Amino acid sequence: MDAEMRFHVEAYADELIRGGMTQKEALRRAHVEFGGVEQKKEECRDARGVTLVENFVQDVRFGARMLRKNVGFTVVAGMTLALGIGANAANFTVISAVLLRPLAVPHPEQLVAVGDPTRVHSWSNGTPQTNSFSYPLYREVRDQNEVFSSLLATSRLDNARIVIDKGTEDLRGRVVSENYFETLGVEALIGRTFSSVDGGAPGKDPVAVISYGYWQRRFAGGAGVLGRTVQLNSVPMTIIGVTGPKFQGEIVEDQPDIWAPMMMETQLMPQKAYLETANISALLLVGRLKQGATIPQAKANLARIRTVSMNAGKSRPYSNSSGKLGGVARTWKRAMA
Repeated sequence: MDAEMRFHVEAYADELIRGGMTQKEALRRAHVEFGGVEQKKEECRDARGVTLVENFVQDVRFGARMLRKNVGFTVVAGMTLALGIGANAANFTVISAVLLRPLAVPHPEQLVAVGDPTRVHSWSNGTPQTNSFSYPLYREVRDQNEVFSSLLATSRLDNARIVIDKGTEDLRGRVVSENYFETLGVEALIGRTFSSVDGGAPGKDPVAVISYGYWQRRFAGGAGVLGRTVQLNSVPMTIIGVTGPKFQGEIVEDQPDIWAPMMMETQLMPQKAYLETANISALLLVGRLKQGATIPQAKANLARIRTVSMNAGKSRPYSNSSGKLGGVARTWKRAMA
């Protein structure tokens, strides 16, 4: 910092010398116009965030001194935090259906969010999570649970851009499992929504459904939108349906403009391809409870799936790119750590 301050003062003095001043007068003038050096140092520290770091270090040192003065409290606090963090990591987050009741779908009281709805736009790389899910873990829960009549997966569509008639614009999008609309009980206003035939294999179904609001804004509500091909994130996608005016998506107050099948994720977001890896947690799950099933039963059933998966995976190899039972079992284990 001292060297940088001297550089600025001397550079300005050299400029004054070239203008005809003596060296002594130029240095005096430069110091006067530059202002207090210590004050400038503090301004630079603030701009660079140095003061914030220094304050943080001081706070840590103070906290450490206070904790050393009361060892008993420190031990109890540490154990409490460890137990709380461990309990949250070891269990699914199963959210009461009441949070989903504002959704304009049939029987919203039957819907349960599996995962943390506040993480609907989050990605987690590395350590697997159970407040958001990897795709292999979603498949296991979907196929082995006994409490949901249907279980969907949904994630954000990163940097969604669409090209229509050579015009480019940003929009809000979600990538969803092929049973998304079926689980929510939502039918298309015109055209159709996704079905099981749209989830056959990665990249095989370049189709999209758009919202009623986007249909009105961008296509003036014309029926000719069906079958129209647009470029979504540089991928040709055919619009097959439009949702009704009341449907706002699965996230309250966060209405998407467009939905794409999850099997198109690799093409739409090649930099974050997660279909085959258990180490990217990006999915929120929403299930529709079977008749008579309860949230406590859902928690117990998911806990059993976790236990069976971990036991079955003990003798199986783990692969970062594997969606097999062994890989998912390792996901459970790491999520509980």
